[in-house]
Amino acid sequence: MKQLFEFIPLVLFFLVYQADGQTISLFNVSYTFDGIYSATWALMISSVAFLLVDLLTTRKVDKRTFWTTAAILILGSVTLLLRSAEFIQWKPTLVNWALALGILVPKFMGRRSWLKLAMQTQLSLPNIVWSKLEWTWIIYLGFVGALNLIVAYNFSEATWVSFKFYSSIGFSVVIMAITAAILLPALKEENSKD
Repeated sequence: MKQLFEFIPLVLFFLVYQADGQTISLFNVSYTFDGIYSATWALMISSVAFLLVDLLTTRKVDKRTFWTTAAILILGSVTLLLRSAEFIQWKPTLVNWALALGILVPKFMGRRSWLKLAMQTQLSLPNIVWSKLEWTWIIYLGFVGALNLIVAYNFSEATWVSFKFYSSIGFSVVIMAITAAILLPALKEENSKD
């Protein structure tokens, strides 16, 4: 369920971006939506709100949520200060590549990756399955990060915003399906042993 709530900042980013040029008024105060800049504000505020709600409900801060929010706040602030969308456009790539490195580096150092640490308390899998799962996620995160830059630098800002919104949902479904396809045979085998 938490994974669905993680999409709320992205949905708000997309919706606020779509309101570009529209003006709202409340109590003699009006605000005109300013495309990527208003959307960046919405993303920053909703990401902090999500982090705080997560903290209040679970009594801990999820590291991935913390670092993603930190990246949003840093790159979002630079986007707003310099009035350049390029910085917020780099956020998905930097987060995805950092997550990929968080799997890759420990793998080569003989340590457990964040993926294995996050899942091993719930799953008992052979090392070959862990390795296949980790390589799948490394490739996925690297690909999605690279594709984000391709769209950001070769298409319009509006196309990038739409791509970011729809691809985040679509790629999440794809990687969950691939993960399930890797895990299910191993889980069936583990259950048959019991």
